[in-house]
Amino acid sequence: MPVTGPVLSDAPPSAELHGAAAVRRGVGRLLHRNDIFALSEIPLRNGRRADLMGLSKKGDVIIIEIKCARGDLLGDAKWTDYLDYCDRFYWAVTPDLLCDELHQDRFLP
Repeated sequence: MPVTGPVLSDAPPSAELHGAAAVRRGVGRLLHRNDIFALSEIPLRNGRRADLMGLSKKGDVIIIEIKCARGDLLGDAKWTDYLDYCDRFYWAVTPDLLCDELHQDRFLP
């Protein structure tokens, strides 16, 4: 019996892939192109869950928090709970969510 695994494709995302799933897929591809191994939905010891966590060739741990709604971004008071578990922290947002709020001090680690 042949062993099968996930199939990687360069095909465009399906029409069903929206929101966080689309952002996760795009960021995953970006990380892969930069030789960063990534997994999604990683539980942390403090009870939080990282949307995406990456490991670089140098051993740097990267956490990416995905936001698809402005209210979800502005209401997020927990993102600093991730900082003890990574060397770098990034926000990943949908193109329509790119906003000036992300440049405020409260969103910069």
